[in-house]
Amino acid sequence: MQFGGQVGVNYSSFIDKLEDKDKSKLFGYQGGFFFRVTKNKLHTQFGLDFIRNALPVPGRTDLYTPDDVTNFAAFSVGIPIQAGYMVVKKPLIKYRLFGGFEPIFYTKLFIDEERFKNRKLNLFVNPNVTMLLGTGIDIAFFTMDFRYNLGLTKVFRENYRSQSHFVQITTGVLF
Repeated sequence: MQFGGQVGVNYSSFIDKLEDKDKSKLFGYQGGFFFRVTKNKLHTQFGLDFIRNALPVPGRTDLYTPDDVTNFAAFSVGIPIQAGYMVVKKPLIKYRLFGGFEPIFYTKLFIDEERFKNRKLNLFVNPNVTMLLGTGIDIAFFTMDFRYNLGLTKVFRENYRSQSHFVQITTGVLF
């Protein structure tokens, strides 16, 4: 069994028809811990991720006008559950392919616009479930992962398509 910690960046997106998103505001950061169990070339990994990501919200709610696109900053906790195969398993280098699921619980929402100050927003459906696919490499006690999370459930309560998709690149240390 291996324990580890990771930090990294993410890029958020949604399946929607918005064309006027400010893409520079869709980057976020994250950190977390995990433990991995390996048997021959198969492995299972469970983790706890603390995620800060941006969410472009289209003007389709009753909160603002239809032409608005508002960028929210959200803090969330993800619990990735993954299984995979080690393509290369040498004493110092391990190359992994994996897949799994990650329920994501939104905990805090930040908006920098004056019209939302002191207003309780209950926009999110908790948990948001994503399917994750990824690859990773371990070199000695360093690890690096590239993951793509594909939203399976919608993020917002409104009746429009809002599955979240995001790319995560993390680096970390195995203990």
